Amino acid sequence: MGDACESNGHDAIAGGELCVADGWASVVFGYNLWSQSDYTITVGKGVNSGGSPLNNNVQNSLMIAFNSNLPTFFVGGANGVGTFGNVGIATSTPSARLHVDKVSNETSGTIITSLKAMTGGLGSPVVNEGQRIELITATGSNTQSTI
Repeated sequence: MGDACESNGHDAIAGGELCVADGWASVVFGYNLWSQSDYTITVGKGVNSGGSPLNNNVQNSLMIAFNSNLPTFFVGGANGVGTFGNVGIATSTPSARLHVDKVSNETSGTIITSLKAMTGGLGSPVVNEGQRIELITATGSNTQSTI
């Protein structure tokens, strides 16, 4: 559906322009996108110049990006009943429930402003007893704390 779209995978759907759905039951909607793996969803817009599509080659996942060949938002598959997948921002290999990566020229991958805690003061995160907080600095060093 659309211009120069291909649905080559079994039960695959491609819509938009320059979209290819090669994986089994893969879905692609947007511009210059490619789903190579099975059970993938790829949404957004790849890069115009140089023919660099956003390419989802991670089975059981969702990738979203606009004007990039790298996903801005990624949701990975779970491991079956009663399990959860991981979510990545600026990474397609999240190693935690929420993994926010930084681009090399950024000082931080995350900026959180105007926090209002349920307990504690303004800007104080709420952490229940026994929870672990892990901070990784721009230099790669870890700071871990268990409350």
